[in-house]
Amino acid sequence: MLYEESIWIGKELIKYFKPGNKILNIGSSTIHMRKIEQPHIQKYIFHPLINNNIHIINVDIQQSDGVDIVGDLTDSNFIKRLKLENYDGILCSNLLEHIEDKTKIINAINELLSDEGVAIITVPYNYPYHLDPIDTMFRPTVKELGNLFPSFQIKKGEIVNARSANKGVFESNYFQKLLNNPKMLFLVFMRALIPFYKFNIWQKNFFGIKRLFKNFSATCIVFIKNK
Repeated sequence: MLYEESIWIGKELIKYFKPGNKILNIGSSTIHMRKIEQPHIQKYIFHPLINNNIHIINVDIQQSDGVDIVGDLTDSNFIKRLKLENYDGILCSNLLEHIEDKTKIINAINELLSDEGVAIITVPYNYPYHLDPIDTMFRPTVKELGNLFPSFQIKKGEIVNARSANKGVFESNYFQKLLNNPKMLFLVFMRALIPFYKFNIWQKNFFGIKRLFKNFSATCIVFIKNK
């Protein structure tokens, strides 16, 4: 998660939720990622929620420290299990770009969230190809992301310019990221010279090169589910 993206999410969460509310954080990843690799996530998102007695349930497909519920959100049986509880909100950050069939995740969000519940959805807008384990290169505008959620209204949506931050290293654009990793710099530019090899992958890699000096950014939306 980008640094300023986490600040944006944290501010919006505090606006919409009150003590005792429950938020489902889908695609949560590990506590090590939230506290050590990218501590801004814990600082700006989770600390304020915890301090306000707002409950966060972390859901991920992989079992790890900091994951409360393990399961696949494309599995209808897992959705039935989650529906045994009621949720006031859903946070889905930097997940959709790693999913081939996004409609299954969007349907799960719609099914799990109560009427007039709040969903905060963020995805990269300008960020290079990154595998986890895949990257579909889904980089939507606010309008394009909003169109995928017909049962919701957009309360707030914007593209947030933001820096990558990992273990205290800040990078505003792809050029800075490559400078900090000479091996990656060499591989990326060598790969750019051979478009005829796995052209689809080449195109995805070239996305970042075309935007080498452009600020990283994320598409961020607050949705309210219609009655």
